[in-house]
Amino acid sequence: MELYDGVIKDVVAALAPFTPTVYEVGADVWTPSDRNEIVFQKDAAYELGGGGMPSASFTAITSGRGLFPANKILVYGNDLQQLKHDVPFGKIVLIEADDFSDDPMKCYNAIKDVEFVAYDVFLKGVMSRISALDRREQVRVSSEALKEGITFRKVADAYIEAYRRNPHVKAVTMIFITEDLGIFPQLSALARKVDDITLTLNKVLSGMNFDCATCNLKAICDEVEGLRELHFKNKK
Repeated sequence: MELYDGVIKDVVAALAPFTPTVYEVGADVWTPSDRNEIVFQKDAAYELGGGGMPSASFTAITSGRGLFPANKILVYGNDLQQLKHDVPFGKIVLIEADDFSDDPMKCYNAIKDVEFVAYDVFLKGVMSRISALDRREQVRVSSEALKEGITFRKVADAYIEAYRRNPHVKAVTMIFITEDLGIFPQLSALARKVDDITLTLNKVLSGMNFDCATCNLKAICDEVEGLRELHFKNKK
């Protein structure tokens, strides 16, 4: 499953000039909640990606090894305990999973399964709002959560534990960004590209249009290795 490999390589290249704080994946999971919490502004310490700040959030999956440092938590900028005010926010999840290149439907289902996790993890003292339309995520963190010791490592461990419930997931790396590194326009473009690839795969499976000359997603098929092969494999 190499559909998003180009995106992953571009993420790694964009972040290469910067030095993150690196944490190993552990089992120090932040306290879960049974629903998305409501954090009122008066109870909030700050917002990540709020107040018109830059934001980008997306997940990219691959079956290739070595594209990224697997099973790591990378924080670019200050961690949650060091933040004092609203900041930009990036959350990028890179996942290594089983290869379903020979079965387009299994490939698509695997992609949607891992994407769904972002909408199904709820944490105490954290209110998250995800815009699927523009791939932004805005997170309000409560003052109480800060007092109780919330960190990105604990947040990431909660997400990674959820991803690993999927037996096809082999490794997860979570990237958090809390300062404007000058790459948010690039990250937003990569988020849109992830959506375009998934949309194209969905169109391949639906059999809506096998005429490449008239397909409005031809540019994505031409650019992304493996999509054209899946297209005509599904046609057969």
